[in-house]
This record gives sequence, C-alpha cells and structure tokens, in this order.
Amino acid sequence: MLLHPLFDPALNLFTPSVVGISFYLIVMFIAGALIGPLLTIAFVIPWIPSFKVVRRRMEPVTWRNVQKLAYPFTIFMLAQGLFLALGRALYLYPFDGMRLFETLYQGGAAFRSDFAGYVASAWIYAALLIAYPVLRLRRRHKAKPQNLVGKTLHEIGFQQA
Repeated sequence: MLLHPLFDPALNLFTPSVVGISFYLIVMFIAGALIGPLLTIAFVIPWIPSFKVVRRRMEPVTWRNVQKLAYPFTIFMLAQGLFLALGRALYLYPFDGMRLFETLYQGGAAFRSDFAGYVASAWIYAALLIAYPVLRLRRRHKAKPQNLVGKTLHEIGFQQA
C-alpha cells in the first residue's frame, strides 16, 4: 500500500533537517497566511476614512474610533516581522552535518552574518512586540482622570503659590 510520504512509516521524518524545514514552513505560514490578512484589514479600514471626502461625512467620534485600529496594526506588523525574521533564520540554519559543511565551504562568513542578522531582527521585533503594548497600557493608565472629590490640593500634588 502506497502512503503519502509524510505518513510513510518507512521514512524517517523526524531527522533534524525535516523537522527544521517543517517548522520553518509553519512559522512562515503564520506570518503570511494568518497575520498577513489581519494586518491588511487593520491597515485598510483606517486608510479609507483618511480621504477628505469620506472623513467629512463621518462623525468625529467615529473617525477617532476607526483610527484606533492603528494600535492593532502596529502589533500585527511587529508580529509579522518577528515571524518572518524567525522563519528566515530557521530556513538558513543548517540542521544536519552535511548541509552545515556545504554552507561553511561555500561561504561561512556570509552565512554567519546573514543568520546573525535574522536572529537579531527576530529579537528586536520580539522586544518591540512586548514593549509596545506595555507602554501603550502604561500611557493609557496615566491618562485616566483621577477621582479628585474630597481631596485637598496637597494630596493631589499641586504646589501652593
């Protein structure tokens, strides 16, 4: 009985090279097929009301609420950058001894600099992906009006003249 190569028990599909390639494809699929459409939607919806003709017909409150999609757009953009950089680094990484030998023989310095660049990009995107929501929430928390009923000026923090 002929089985599909992925389900053939005679093939050893759990060698490091096959696992690495399949993980690379999963990461690139997440970046392109899952995050890509969300990123496009989060871009197009605020872009349409940016035209003066459309904006004139909208209520200011509605326009402001639509423009708040810039926050998820930034998060999706950072997530896609992270997954693309990570996928590219995984694609370049030699998972077996023979591929490593061939890569180093053909130009090890170029491989190492490219690989290091993609890994560094992935780390930068990850740091920004963590920092952006934290800083946005912190700014939102600081911008909330405080309940000042029953407090003295000293408690609020005003200096007396």
